[in-house]
Amino acid sequence: MNDLLIFTHILKTGGTSFKRSVIDFNIPENRVYKYRGLKHFIFDDLSEARFVDGHCPYGIHIFTSRKCTYATILREPLSLAISYYYFIKQCDYPNYKHPKLEEVKQCSLVVFIKNNPNPQTWCIAGFPWNKIYSGTSQNLLSCAVKHLKERYKFVGILESIEAFENEVASFYGWSWKPIYEQSKRTFNRPKARDLNESDKTLLQKSLSLDIQLYNEAIRLIESGSQGRYTPPNSHTT
Repeated sequence: MNDLLIFTHILKTGGTSFKRSVIDFNIPENRVYKYRGLKHFIFDDLSEARFVDGHCPYGIHIFTSRKCTYATILREPLSLAISYYYFIKQCDYPNYKHPKLEEVKQCSLVVFIKNNPNPQTWCIAGFPWNKIYSGTSQNLLSCAVKHLKERYKFVGILESIEAFENEVASFYGWSWKPIYEQSKRTFNRPKARDLNESDKTLLQKSLSLDIQLYNEAIRLIESGSQGRYTPPNSHTT
């Protein structure tokens, strides 16, 4: 494995379980780069890194000369939105409070998602497109779909995470075993089926791009390929 495996870890999509199940068994900790933001990524030495760990969007490969491979997991958008909102709510501890805790305390799930729409599309469209287009722009979705089809070697969905883990491990000749990380589990949250129809409709409107992107991911997985996959390099966005 000479490439730098960049995992676009979207919040609440099972990324920590993937890392526990696959990465921890196969890549030494000193070869895992902890993403702390774009500024650090640009100036840090990545020569020995094999895996980028952290909530980084697509596009950071343009800031390194390393050959990069992208992987990601998506989640059914309504379920993700509920999990994310209630996860923030529970992150209210004496030694840690989520950066968005005060925002969540001041608004309902529906209002929070309206103010923070389509997080999966935002991540997969990535840099610089998520700085150019709004979170509800069809242009943002077009970028995300193109990247998912052509720039991601591995695409999975949380609902079938073991298939994704097996695909990544098999490609690199790695061993793995399913481990479901519980430390970041969201407790005491409703299910999508528990929402009233009015709230569900409003949420689906705010998540319309994510819904389309998620459906595209399912089509890619079912077709058995990521279309015209081209490894990204410093000249491709």
